[in-house]
Amino acid sequence: MRRIKTLALIATETVDLKRRHQLPLLPLLLALLLAAAAPVRAAGALVPTVVDAIRPGATGSTPIYAATLGAWVYFSAQDGIHGSELWRTNGETTELVEDIRVGGTGSTAQDLVAVGDWIFFRADEGSDGQELWRTNGTITEQVKDIRVGATGSAPWGFTQFGGWVYFSAAADGVQGRELWRTNGIETELVEDINPGAGNSSPEEFQPLGSWLYFEATDGFYGRELWRTNGTITALVKDINGGPESSYIYEMTPLGDWLYFAADDTVDGCEIWRTNGLTTALVVNTSPDAVSCPTGLTAFNGWIYYSFTDGFSGGELWRTNGTTTELVEDINLTGSSAPGNSTGFVPLGDWLYFDATDGTTGRELWRTNGARTELFADLNPVGSSHPYYISSYGGWLYFRITTSAGRDQLWRTNGSVTEQISFADSTVDFGYVMGQTNGRLILSVTSPATGDEFAWLTVMERAVANVKPTIAGPAKVGKTLTATKGTWSGTPTPSFRYQWYACTSALSAPRSTLISSCSAIAGATKSTFKVTRGQKGRYIAVLVTGTSSGTLPTKWLSKTTTKVP
Repeated sequence: MRRIKTLALIATETVDLKRRHQLPLLPLLLALLLAAAAPVRAAGALVPTVVDAIRPGATGSTPIYAATLGAWVYFSAQDGIHGSELWRTNGETTELVEDIRVGGTGSTAQDLVAVGDWIFFRADEGSDGQELWRTNGTITEQVKDIRVGATGSAPWGFTQFGGWVYFSAAADGVQGRELWRTNGIETELVEDINPGAGNSSPEEFQPLGSWLYFEATDGFYGRELWRTNGTITALVKDINGGPESSYIYEMTPLGDWLYFAADDTVDGCEIWRTNGLTTALVVNTSPDAVSCPTGLTAFNGWIYYSFTDGFSGGELWRTNGTTTELVEDINLTGSSAPGNSTGFVPLGDWLYFDATDGTTGRELWRTNGARTELFADLNPVGSSHPYYISSYGGWLYFRITTSAGRDQLWRTNGSVTEQISFADSTVDFGYVMGQTNGRLILSVTSPATGDEFAWLTVMERAVANVKPTIAGPAKVGKTLTATKGTWSGTPTPSFRYQWYACTSALSAPRSTLISSCSAIAGATKSTFKVTRGQKGRYIAVLVTGTSSGTLPTKWLSKTTTKVP
């Protein structure tokens, strides 16, 4: 396949990738030198706000294990008083959710996962060991003490499937580490896969259709592919026959199939797939494969991954189950190791990842399957080492490391690539902890604050600067038209309408509904034809404006006159 390399010149403006040039060698070298010397301008008014409220000072609260639920990002942090406990923030407000283990030791809440209306996690309240807990921000409770006593069951791998949360837990020492599930009310052992005190140690949970697939061992076969529907739990296939393990990992759904990497010791570590009935090697890419496929990612009908076939080094491959092919030999003299730090992250029609071609260092690349190109050379004199890519609101946010060892926050939407600078130049960016209501919660560190977090508003909630009104006569058979007013927001808001019949008049628009107004069934367009059912009522329209990635804003218009 054809590769097109592009150079994103770093200048006093943001990097605009629409202006790509194929440069001769000498001008290219000059451009690299100039780019290395040119300053980089931060992205407009995007300036993160560092929060040093949990543990003020240079020690830092060290926020980790973050998960987003509703308008809040939950995480474990230390304030120097309560130990490591469960906290949350929406950017403006930061608060201790619960002091689960009273005192300075802390419950060490970890492995937070948002499932439905709850955050599930494991924590130690001081007497039960690490057990299963959950919170919705108002209620924080232990779901079950699975292993009674101070040892704890150490549950992990929380995965939502069929109205339940499945996970791995070590019970009482009689049953070992096995497959469990909970719905918040009932918590039960799904299957003692490795009977007795042995551990089946289920992991790599991945739903596909009406089954949950995972890797486990029953003590007779090695670590192989299993599945459960909550009632039936069974071995799918013993890929590496007998007691040896095939080591299933990176299970990735594509269509009706589940793709994964496995080693049968005959063909080496290769790509396999299953639909539950048929489990087979996709292709033996290299009988002498010197590495396993990594970074399996579904994108535009293909599974993309990094693989070393013994000929082209660690390079970019893809398969759709029928065709398996090398997408691009990025580094002709060695291994490009695509996705080594970033994995593969889709944005629009492109898949982004880190790689090196042996010339420009480790930088940000992208492919659409037909073209594979160097997307942005953000450190022309070395490697920028892109890391921790997060997608939000049509942008990719990621970290790069400068030649001076500073960790910077950058973003791209595929056309513009720009740095987001902190007001305090000593702050280094870590990773995106969570995303909520148009804001990113960022892991940061600085000499003044230690390891803390910051928030960054990247989308503005829709605002009705001029409130909605209604035009037209309020008479049976006549059509009323909603005028949505004038709104602002980033990105541009989209709108929904709902017409109401009210028993009393509203003299001014309001942002909340009132009990005297009832929604008219099916009246959800910008126009509404009054019927006999509204006689004696006042008509109002509710306009909801939403900027993608933020909470909706609602305004109920002033009512019409009473329908005669």
